[in-house]
Amino acid sequence: MNRPLVMPDDFPLLDARGFQERYIDPAPHDVPLQDTPLQIYPLAWSAKVIRYPTLIHRIPYNYLVVVREGFVEQQLDNQFYRIEKNDVILAREGQLSALLDMSPDVDGYFIHVANSVLPRVCPDEMQLKFFSIREHLSLRPDELAWVMRCADLLSESATTDPRDFSVEFALLQALLRRIYGASNESFAPVNRGAELCFQFKQLVYASYRDQREVGFYAAELAVSENYLNRCVKKLTGKSAKEYINEVAIYQSQVLLQDMTREIADVAYALNFSDPSYYGRLFKRVTGSTPREYRAGLSHDSSD
Repeated sequence: MNRPLVMPDDFPLLDARGFQERYIDPAPHDVPLQDTPLQIYPLAWSAKVIRYPTLIHRIPYNYLVVVREGFVEQQLDNQFYRIEKNDVILAREGQLSALLDMSPDVDGYFIHVANSVLPRVCPDEMQLKFFSIREHLSLRPDELAWVMRCADLLSESATTDPRDFSVEFALLQALLRRIYGASNESFAPVNRGAELCFQFKQLVYASYRDQREVGFYAAELAVSENYLNRCVKKLTGKSAKEYINEVAIYQSQVLLQDMTREIADVAYALNFSDPSYYGRLFKRVTGSTPREYRAGLSHDSSD
């Protein structure tokens, strides 16, 4: 089973242009803003112009972050990553994303890949699946150096006019193939547990609003609840139940950013029958109540 990532229609998306308008200062930049299916930006430039931390938002595109020096702190869905030297992170369309922090000395690239581009640069189904299963990778220095040479050429091509996207797609494909090959050399191959965890995550994204019991997911995946829990715990560090609840709560943060919606309405939109239980679960997951989360948003917008 390989379900597409499906998200509710009433969860807003923040596309690349929307992100630029919300989080990047409009002043002229030494790196021009791009509005193309394939975009690449130096992290050193991003650290200077992006107003972070950003609010959690749902992305309608895929992206890679490749770090050569320094670090980037990133949230993807309910996972928090510190991406350091020689690290790569890969995010898929439909995921929740937030940029939390970057070091002043950060060096590397952010690469935006529209979903229409991905099949052209990942024609092999296994590579596409790898892009989905493995979010955070650490490469050897020599592997990263090879990847960065491709990224440097891709960045150079992105500044030419007119751009030759056939060349850029070929460079991106080479870059992804190298990451994929390095991962197979440096890590254990994708096994049954990793594949099951991937399927579980996809099913949770599609069903968490109506189904928050582990038994439903175990039955859909034709495994026992105990086996599903062991696989999810090994790959994510969380039980299956914790993972389901965290997905629901972090999704609700997107809705809470709409100040016109009552907190109880957000709870009901996610099929919590008791708003007070939703509030307690929200605090258990995030450390603050929904009202405190909103108060923080109001404070940030007034700064």
